[in-house]
Amino acid sequence: MLELQTDKEIKSCGNNKIFVMKLSKPSKSKLLYEKSKLLEHSGLDSSMNSALSTPKIYGFYEPDGVLLMEKVEGTTLHDLIGQDSFETGCVQAAKIIKKIHSVPIAGLGSFSIQQELKILFKQIEILQLISPGESKQFIEAYEILKDLLEVVQISSAYQCIHRDFYDKQVIYSKARTTILDFDNLTAGDPALDYGNFVAHLYLRSCQSPEHAGQIMKGEQSFIKEYDADDQFLKRVNWWRSTTLLRLATIYYYRPRWRELTIHLLRKSINSLGN
Repeated sequence: MLELQTDKEIKSCGNNKIFVMKLSKPSKSKLLYEKSKLLEHSGLDSSMNSALSTPKIYGFYEPDGVLLMEKVEGTTLHDLIGQDSFETGCVQAAKIIKKIHSVPIAGLGSFSIQQELKILFKQIEILQLISPGESKQFIEAYEILKDLLEVVQISSAYQCIHRDFYDKQVIYSKARTTILDFDNLTAGDPALDYGNFVAHLYLRSCQSPEHAGQIMKGEQSFIKEYDADDQFLKRVNWWRSTTLLRLATIYYYRPRWRELTIHLLRKSINSLGN
């Protein structure tokens, strides 16, 4: 018998196991369940006591888009900033995203560079309509990214990517590291995930300058553990710059953090030269 604890959680009275109810579009619940099984079969199975895993999905109800998932114990990497285990968490983050990148892509959709630019351009168009006088730097940064598109024009086959990988998507504990929200799991350039992650670490260093040194060490630990080659890192620079520009368009609308916009824009351009 299941007892409703909140509008999102239910608790088994028999063994005190806690579940989470995740809501999605009805048309996507079955697909998310299938992606969960793909990740489990690729070695990210929490029931096998794996140190790297995804939350187990026990079932779904397609008419309402509801998925029944386990509640994962631990702390997000974002909330570990300022704690001793942050660097270890970054090492584990590198391990788990590299594991994701090894998952077979059969049956997955794909995500291209052109799609990324289209999404980014729409965000800048909206900003231009709202604040035409302040959009010039955003447009200039976007044009530079377009001009350097050949950097990420890869001929190798796509790999499995998370496509929304950053510090809040990783839950760390000594026993287990879990990656969350694989809704956007698809085939694409794995440098996208890497670039998105390190761009968010730069954002965190701006938001918490008192922890900037620790965040930098965490980034270095992530880089060392992932151990990418030079060609891969060139693509990372482009994807990191793209994420930084996207973050700049997002944080422009947040009064508390609007002052970070110029830092994100500058870093976006500077990253392309690294």
